[in-house]
Amino acid sequence: MNYDIDTAAVQAVLMAVAVEGTALNESANAARQAGDDAAAGFGTAQEVAEAFTNFWRTREDVAQRVSSLVFRKADSVASAAQAFVAANQEMTDSAHQALARINTDFAAPVPRHRPKTPVA
Repeated sequence: MNYDIDTAAVQAVLMAVAVEGTALNESANAARQAGDDAAAGFGTAQEVAEAFTNFWRTREDVAQRVSSLVFRKADSVASAAQAFVAANQEMTDSAHQALARINTDFAAPVPRHRPKTPVA
């Protein structure tokens, strides 16, 4: 059995994911910087600055974790695709080797003794 795996299409999808993941990572870094800048921008309102800092501290890396997840999942898909392609080739090679070992030369049937059946 041989599967038609379009490796170019899989690669194109993974490249598109990488481009979008890079854009997401850049946006994540900008969002983190904006949050850090906002925390520093409250001036003399110390209580507000502290409240915002506490709020922001638990959220500052969410977008970066999401972009990292995108890259890890794309890497998993790439590894799986490589494994499928390799397994497909291995199955094809094994099938060809098995078929090559089968003797397909003509062999005359072996004569067998058949008892005569009485005619009634």
